[in-house]
Amino acid sequence: MGHCAGFFGESATMASECAVLGVPAVYAAHTGRGYTDEQEMRYGLVKNVRTLDPAALDDGIEWLLGFAAEDARRRRQRLLDDTCDVAEFVVRAIETRGELGGGRNGQSG
Repeated sequence: MGHCAGFFGESATMASECAVLGVPAVYAAHTGRGYTDEQEMRYGLVKNVRTLDPAALDDGIEWLLGFAAEDARRRRQRLLDDTCDVAEFVVRAIETRGELGGGRNGQSG
């Protein structure tokens, strides 16, 4: 997905993953998702299309085709700057708190 110029589809997960990769995405579905709403409002990397009539879908296609690659890269960087790196967080938590227990409820043996 990271090598695509854009995404248009019914998968909120794929639309969101594209946004994180800096690929503009149109999420076309009657139901919304909070995370794609945020990626649309805060970063402009996703366009949520909730009415699936031809005019709304055409609007989504036009938005996608008009998206400049450099603009997507800039918006992606802002999203990443605002987002916690979960892998780094977990590593830091383990390193600062010591080893996790090996058994049930943290008990050894």
